[in-house]
Amino acid sequence: MNKTLLVAEGTFDRAAPHIAGVAAAMSTALVVGVIILNLGLHAVVTVGLIVALLVGLALLKARFGPCEMRIETFDDEEDLRIAGRFANATIHDKRSRDIAEAVIEDNGDLRIELADEGEPKQVWLRQPVFRKTSLATLAALIRDLKHMTKQDIRAEYDRSYNELKVYDAKNMLLMRLTEKPSYMAMMWLVSALTVLFWLALLPVLFGG
Repeated sequence: MNKTLLVAEGTFDRAAPHIAGVAAAMSTALVVGVIILNLGLHAVVTVGLIVALLVGLALLKARFGPCEMRIETFDDEEDLRIAGRFANATIHDKRSRDIAEAVIEDNGDLRIELADEGEPKQVWLRQPVFRKTSLATLAALIRDLKHMTKQDIRAEYDRSYNELKVYDAKNMLLMRLTEKPSYMAMMWLVSALTVLFWLALLPVLFGG
């Protein structure tokens, strides 16, 4: 079934705590990994523990990752379904909710009202996770998705709107907004620098 999918991913809301958190998590993972490797356990058990460690890191990332939003609508339906991690709540993909309207507040934050009677009744995307201009673009796009065809959306947004990009995927129109600096790029950069830091520090710690 053909559909239109909008994905928006925010950046760090507070850079220093996020960077410190990523560095601490990577440092802890390295220490635990070294301990596991030096326990002298059977290879299968060692591999299992390493895999469990990596899965744990992935779960932490999923729990404490960036604010992100996913909205989808199908060609033969009028409803917009929303899921994601917001400033005030998390809506899982399997429990996506219908959108009633999207409103830009006086301070520039985006409030998305939900159409059903569930909780929460509204979700928020706030600054500085998203820039004010990005939130305005998302609000306008949500309104357009309710009233315009996929072809009209493609024609209207087939150019750069801040960080919004439009792609033709298989049976799908994909629209992606990734706030800069990219959360994932920053996470991998901080992780890599943390590893390099510990590699450089090892000779000092062990007198090598």
